[in-house]
Amino acid sequence: MVTASAAAVALARALFTAPLEAPPPAATLPIAVVEVRPPRPVSVPLAEPLAPAPAAPGRPRRSAPAPAAAAPVLPAPNPLLEESRLLGEAVQQLRLEGRPEAALEVLGRYRLRFPDGALKGEADAVQLEALLKQGQSGPALELLARLAERDFAQVPRADELRVVHGELLARAGRHREAVAAFTRALEHLGANERSLFGRAASRLELNEREAARNDLAECVRLFPNGRFATDARNQLAAP
Repeated sequence: MVTASAAAVALARALFTAPLEAPPPAATLPIAVVEVRPPRPVSVPLAEPLAPAPAAPGRPRRSAPAPAAAAPVLPAPNPLLEESRLLGEAVQQLRLEGRPEAALEVLGRYRLRFPDGALKGEADAVQLEALLKQGQSGPALELLARLAERDFAQVPRADELRVVHGELLARAGRHREAVAAFTRALEHLGANERSLFGRAASRLELNEREAARNDLAECVRLFPNGRFATDARNQLAAP
């Protein structure tokens, strides 16, 4: 089957390769002697311009519509970049501007837009820092409880947050829960002065004196020049 494009190519080839026809032979005419006179000038009237042909009856022809301009192709938005931008704004408000309330407002917008974002753990850590700077221990404890349920997975500085969880529980008078939180922190961190001393203080509040003294003695032994060394020695010296 010959396609239209193949036929057009064949036709073009035929046109360009067709032989030229030879001109007909000139007729042999008798030569006559004639008097040659100069021709008289003849005035030729100028031809009048032709009038345009009348339009054919029918509907008026419509001009073809101009082709629509192609819309610019914009790059697809990157959700991770937008997450980073919002978190960066929250951190700037919190640490550079000293406005924890503004940081929490930005984080609220972040959570509405990215409820399960890739940077959710980072947002939790920034929110906790803002709540603590505002002195909102209650909301901070609620957030820490949610993080503890998933063992602080995918949260930066998770080990430190485990210790903070125990300290806030102890400050709220929830010493039994504080002892459990400090114990979990020690399991993850190993020997940690804040966790040892904090657990000892909560055990004293629970009247678990022998267990408390063991924690205090371990605190002094491992951290003799630590932040809580003097208080631990004073507690051990008390009757």
